[in-house]
Amino acid sequence: MYGPGGWSGKYQRRLALSDAFVVTLVMVLAQAARFGWNPEAPVTGPSAPPYWFVSLGIAVLWLINLTLMRSREPRILGHGPQEFQRVVSASWYTFALIAIVGFLTQWQISRGYLLFALPVGTFALLVYRAAWRAWIHAQRDGGELQAQVLVVGPWSTSEQMIRRLRRSRRAGYNVVGVCLPPTSLGELSEDIADVPVLGAISNAIGAAQRVGAEYILLSGNDAMSLSEARRLGWALEGTGIGLIVAPAMVDIAGPRVLMSPVEGLPLLHVDPAEFTGSKYLLKSLADRVTAALLLATLGVPMLVVALLVKVTSSGPVLFRQIRIGRAGEQFRM
Repeated sequence: MYGPGGWSGKYQRRLALSDAFVVTLVMVLAQAARFGWNPEAPVTGPSAPPYWFVSLGIAVLWLINLTLMRSREPRILGHGPQEFQRVVSASWYTFALIAIVGFLTQWQISRGYLLFALPVGTFALLVYRAAWRAWIHAQRDGGELQAQVLVVGPWSTSEQMIRRLRRSRRAGYNVVGVCLPPTSLGELSEDIADVPVLGAISNAIGAAQRVGAEYILLSGNDAMSLSEARRLGWALEGTGIGLIVAPAMVDIAGPRVLMSPVEGLPLLHVDPAEFTGSKYLLKSLADRVTAALLLATLGVPMLVVALLVKVTSSGPVLFRQIRIGRAGEQFRM
């Protein structure tokens, strides 16, 4: 569970200890690599402290930024890039603040010392976080470390949501039930029939409390008005149950999505897909280089397979078919 007595609290504490160990070790190594094992090596500048004091200050500030950036938030642990992005941001802010302090105090902190600590420390934190994530994945593959979720919404979209969550076990959501509109069939398809239907949408909070759900997931707003959805969010206050809203648009890249609140209503702005510019050229170049390397590596085995196909069966070795490509133009694949 995500609650204070669940897995996330214990995991966050372990993650905090790992962060503290990595940051402390990196700062000790940075000082040793630059100044040897002399902790009293002084910083150049007026009223400058010894380097052990600077190392301690950087370590504490680094750990505080990792906390302020919410890099250990349960909702981002185990899936997606946000955890790693927040670790990098915390590291960047830490050393930006150190640079500002050095400028204001005129302390000339060694650049070699900082250039060792920043990249090595960030890399070490990312490696540790990746190792912890691999452990989470192993646990979730075995059905552990799952947040209990009650899916609420229209029949068809709720079924789609349940299937998606089951295919993505490593995201950490286990569906314990579903609430459907009164006009629905009242039962789910055969492949997900083991998920219990716990009543109508109007009884979602009571159903969530009965089955111990940690989140109510709105799979769509077709079965309720905006005011009803808002009242549901208000009614969850004090219950300890979180609310997750699944947008109607799916499979959209994160950088193309921007949320803006209008009169309490979160509007999702989705930028149109672009197939031009530097990113497109870089992607095209990477695809071609990767394809060339793979062809060079697999050329001989593919030639052997082609000869075996020709010898053992009739017809051409290569399968050809007309397909529809960019701008609706046909091409032979």
